[in-house]
Amino acid sequence: MGITSKNIAHRYGVTRQEQDQTAVSSSLSINCNSSQVSDGAGAVLLMKRSVALKKGLPILGVFRSFAAVGVDPADMGVGPAVAIPAAVKFAGLEIGDIDLFELNEFVYCCNKLGLDRSKVNVNGGAIALGHPLDATGARCMATLLNEMKRQGIDCRFGVVTMCID
Repeated sequence: MGITSKNIAHRYGVTRQEQDQTAVSSSLSINCNSSQVSDGAGAVLLMKRSVALKKGLPILGVFRSFAAVGVDPADMGVGPAVAIPAAVKFAGLEIGDIDLFELNEFVYCCNKLGLDRSKVNVNGGAIALGHPLDATGARCMATLLNEMKRQGIDCRFGVVTMCID
């Protein structure tokens, strides 16, 4: 993760000042350039609405689309900048329609996509909350869905991203 962050900063012009501002806004010491590895476990249960209703389970969200893209493994952190527009378009939306983003790959993707940073990682993201190996997706999804619920009825669309290698 650290090497990838360094590669992206160098190749795509992510400045030290931008990285420091991200760390400060994530409520974490500015001595860190990528998310820490954390212990964690998680599970996400995805099923048809009819099954959830039959079982009396709450509907926390609706899965609308996804996109998987390939980028150079040395630059894996740039993948969401390619995948987000594809997934959003496939859902019949535009990036401006998205109310919240939960991104592991923050500075470059925000810059490349012109994201409103007040909508990105509003609880600090992986830098502040951690990057639990093999549970990052569940952590990101739980964070996003709970924040959407907290924000209320006007918060309709959210995006979660992560990179794998």
